[in-house]
Amino acid sequence: MMGSLFFYFALVEEVFKNFHVNAADSTSVKHSVDIKEIANELWHQILGAANEYLIKEGFVSSPPFAKGEGRYLRSLTINDTVL
Repeated sequence: MMGSLFFYFALVEEVFKNFHVNAADSTSVKHSVDIKEIANELWHQILGAANEYLIKEGFVSSPPFAKGEGRYLRSLTINDTVL
């Protein structure tokens, strides 16, 4: 499993290197899409790939499809501070 994890880190690093080099040629840059929107899309692509890896390795179960929302891993935060 660790070998797979290092592969994904290397893959993400390579994606960022390639993006930096080729950003000027991307459709989103050519169409003047705000860099924050581009970063948000990249984040979701990377997070999606990480989630698929976690599912594949059995760390989490594949989430159900929710109509109008898609399929995503939900999170829950428990605050132990009493108000």
